[in-house]
Amino acid sequence: MVNNNQEINAQTFKNKLLGIEEKQRKLIIIFEDHNKRMKELIGKEFSINTYKKYETSLSHTKEFLKYQYSINDISIKQVDIAFLLMIFIFT
Repeated sequence: MVNNNQEINAQTFKNKLLGIEEKQRKLIIIFEDHNKRMKELIGKEFSINTYKKYETSLSHTKEFLKYQYSINDISIKQVDIAFLLMIFIFT
């Protein structure tokens, strides 16, 4: 658990012992869900240009993950200040 940079507490330790895996929330999945909801609100609460900017941000995030980590998605728990600084520099 320590080597995987997972948070260790009583619940995660118990789950590990019992073989219960925690459902990990993933950045790209959350981002795509957000953009889907944004698209439904175009013309009501958001403009098409705002939606396009979010789609561009999603695209840049996917490119960054592939370039920096050779992965398609990342656990939301791994998104920290260092990650944000690196993606800011990348874009």
